[in-house]
Amino acid sequence: MFPCLSCNKCSCVNKSVVFHHPLMGRNYSLKGHFTFLLKFVVYALVCPYGLIYVGETTLQIKTRISQHRSTIRRSNTKLPVSKHYVEKGHSDSELKFMVLEEVRPLRRGGDRELLLRKREVWWIHQLNTCPQWVK
Repeated sequence: MFPCLSCNKCSCVNKSVVFHHPLMGRNYSLKGHFTFLLKFVVYALVCPYGLIYVGETTLQIKTRISQHRSTIRRSNTKLPVSKHYVEKGHSDSELKFMVLEEVRPLRRGGDRELLLRKREVWWIHQLNTCPQWVK
């Protein structure tokens, strides 16, 4: 991921091209030229405990990360990420994220959002993130 270095989200970015799963010990190569302006991406949030949340967005990634940070600052316990951060005493400045994959427009048309959701599910299972955030 290539940070713009001119906003408050840059400090939250994992700039590596390899993602090391802190709990499983596996490495994943992140392929692509990812920027804050991308839409239709699957992303991962990593808390200070090493727990991973996988999400997808059709918004620009910078907008989606701002939304996550805002819900943490407002102590919103109705959403899984902010609930975890509030309950564990983390601050929004401790939120780290990376883009895992961009879903580009389909050549022959088709439902790009459906493919985005499928890729999110694939990453959720690949990184084994389901059980951690529902506790």
